[in-house]
Amino acid sequence: MTSQAIEDTEKKPDDHGNDFVEVSIDGTPKSIHHGSYTLPDLKQALGVEASLDLDMIEKDGAFHTIGDNERTTVKEGEKFISHVKKGGSS
Repeated sequence: MTSQAIEDTEKKPDDHGNDFVEVSIDGTPKSIHHGSYTLPDLKQALGVEASLDLDMIEKDGAFHTIGDNERTTVKEGEKFISHVKKGGSS
């Protein structure tokens, strides 16, 4: 196996491009690589604490909580908001 082939098989399937996109997290602009992220990787890229939930704000203003096992493709202009996890028993 060539060294290039070894490098290709070791790459993570994150689909991050070399281009940056401008997004918003909690109303603050942030520049991150465009592409597909797991939730932990997206939180890290956005500077969000691991213990918080992360929502994507849809174009119609609806909030979509990103699930723990969900991949999210980040594009230019997307908006995110972090918050304390909901739920619990009473």
